[in-house]
Amino acid sequence: MRIFKGLLGMSLAFVLVLSIHKVASIVQAHFDHIDNIESSNQVLTESNSVLQDNNDVLQAAIIESEEGKGDLIDEIKRLQGANEEHERKQLQQQRQFDKQQQENFQIMAAMAEEMHKAGLHNIRLPADVVRMQREQAKAINTRARSYSEAESGSAEEQTE
Repeated sequence: MRIFKGLLGMSLAFVLVLSIHKVASIVQAHFDHIDNIESSNQVLTESNSVLQDNNDVLQAAIIESEEGKGDLIDEIKRLQGANEEHERKQLQQQRQFDKQQQENFQIMAAMAEEMHKAGLHNIRLPADVVRMQREQAKAINTRARSYSEAESGSAEEQTE
């Protein structure tokens, strides 16, 4: 029984040593796991900080983009207004041109009729009359051209 007690004591000591070793291993593994979690947490914290900085930059870019969008919308509205004004003036100018053309046609028809009534057929007009008519036509064309250039110049100034 002595041998049995010695073996039993040694077995208990061996089991105790193994248990202590196992507990020490478990505690060491637990501390290693905690260190691993803490280092992962540190990496995640740094990544979160970088992502937050990127988010702030993107938010600023969105705000700037929205401000630019408002400016573009205002510019588009201004250009549309200028375009409508230009079209209105162009239509007015076209009507004025058509009216002058109709008046010229009526004057020419009246002159032809008066010449026919006076019995003047196939007679050339005097050079002075032809020159006067050409000068009047040239003056009308010059006014129309200068008016047109002034209108296109003001339209260009509005778009700049």
